[in-house]
Amino acid sequence: MFFSPACDGILDARNFNKIAPFLSMSKKGIKIIKWSFILSLCYNIIGVSFAVTGHLKPVIAAILMPLSSISIVVFTTLMVKWLNHKSIKDE
Repeated sequence: MFFSPACDGILDARNFNKIAPFLSMSKKGIKIIKWSFILSLCYNIIGVSFAVTGHLKPVIAAILMPLSSISIVVFTTLMVKWLNHKSIKDE
């Protein structure tokens, strides 16, 4: 079983008897996606609140916007690697 940061799963036909752990990891992948959405939502709510109140200059906002995307990608990648490492340990 292998997982990639894009949450694609590949199950070899010879390992079809491992469908239960595969589905379990898929459910954990969905949790990672939900946490990524929550993290992104929090980041954007905080950023918008600073922007609306005038405490965030446009230049700073332009710098922080790509950092939001980068932080979500890094978070997702690290969580998937941790999940993959944990599943390999459990086997």
